[in-house]
Amino acid sequence: MDFSADFDLDALIAEEKALIVKPQIRFLWQHNQLLESYLEKASQRLGISFSFGYDGICLHPWRGGDPTRRKLTVTPSFCRLDYGSEEALCRGLDFFLEQFCIAPDGRTFLPCGVWDWKEELSK
Repeated sequence: MDFSADFDLDALIAEEKALIVKPQIRFLWQHNQLLESYLEKASQRLGISFSFGYDGICLHPWRGGDPTRRKLTVTPSFCRLDYGSEEALCRGLDFFLEQFCIAPDGRTFLPCGVWDWKEELSK
């Protein structure tokens, strides 16, 4: 994200267009090694130190068992990634990590929004 001289993160937060987040991913025991690998790569690529926690992004298996579905939701109060399969989780995490922004004052934030995908899994 390019920041202009008049960039005001506090105004975006007040307008509910951005969410301050700790760069953490909520621990899921069944994906522990996968998440560690992703966090390590993301830390190097984005220059953000990621960790496991309970107030960063929350990961939730998709209800209904649709393996092709993933949905990233970022609101003023939480961020959540729903996924249908491990592949969908990987693709969702890739997209999620690309959304992180670091403001000029060093705060980490996400633009608010909902991104929803359903696609064919590659064979």
